[in-house]
Amino acid sequence: MPACARYNLTDRWTASLAASQDILNRGRGMELDGWLGYRWPISETTRMDFGLGASWGNSQYMRSQFGIPQASTTASGYPAFKPRAGLYQTEIGVDVAHALSRAWVVFGGLRYSQLHGDARRSPLTVRSSGVSATVGIAWRN
Repeated sequence: MPACARYNLTDRWTASLAASQDILNRGRGMELDGWLGYRWPISETTRMDFGLGASWGNSQYMRSQFGIPQASTTASGYPAFKPRAGLYQTEIGVDVAHALSRAWVVFGGLRYSQLHGDARRSPLTVRSSGVSATVGIAWRN
């Protein structure tokens, strides 16, 4: 579970930072995620959130996600690849939420992400960018 910090810069702007560390030493390394968001209240029941994010991984994290050890080259057919620590992903997103009532909320969002540096150059990387969408309904107490 990552350690997270969030700070409200103004009533509409927020910044957050999350850190994940492999404390069980299973070779996963450490990852830092930063996010800057802006909330636009369209009405009393509807809001839009816009955001920019970036992710950084230490060398152990990068090797576990994007690396190919020398010992695996014969079996995998890929050349050895030892990525370095660094910024590996940026993303931009928009989310919309609308309260149907005091208890029910519908929401949706779109995200575009882009790999960078050694993550992008990894032989394991099939696509260097991607789009994701979410949609849902939630009940709040």
